[in-house]
Amino acid sequence: MTGPLNPLIESSRKSRIEFHKILLEEMIPKLSEQMIYDKGLDTRRRFNFRGKTLEEKQVKIFNRSAFIATNVDHIKNEPTSTDLAFLAFDIAGLREADKAEDGEGNKAADLMLNRIAYATNITLEKYRKENLDLAISFGRYGGDEFMISVLVLIAKKKSKA
Repeated sequence: MTGPLNPLIESSRKSRIEFHKILLEEMIPKLSEQMIYDKGLDTRRRFNFRGKTLEEKQVKIFNRSAFIATNVDHIKNEPTSTDLAFLAFDIAGLREADKAEDGEGNKAADLMLNRIAYATNITLEKYRKENLDLAISFGRYGGDEFMISVLVLIAKKKSKA
């Protein structure tokens, strides 16, 4: 068979290329502008245990989509940076805590997630203020998995030398 590929295949290929172009040029920038917070942690949590009410503040951290979009933006803005690190951590044994319910629909696991996310976020916030040459992002990747990224900002790195 001579000439161009089957017209159906060629049409499909062009539409895939157009989709990826739209994804890169329009959808990802819009997502990164919105900076979506994790709705599960952006809620004040309570748990009643043996007559005492344990309470944890709401936490504003990125959900998976916003975490990824933020890091894509950082990498686009610092394309020559090779100093990038990701830390992933998973809360072990959280399923067992999820079984503990206080009778009012509150689960111990929800309180624990908020407490861990809050403490991590406070620690990272202090570190961000002390290290202005770093772009540090924190987000919930899913369930009980969290991610932290650290990118060294080249412009500020050069000015220190």
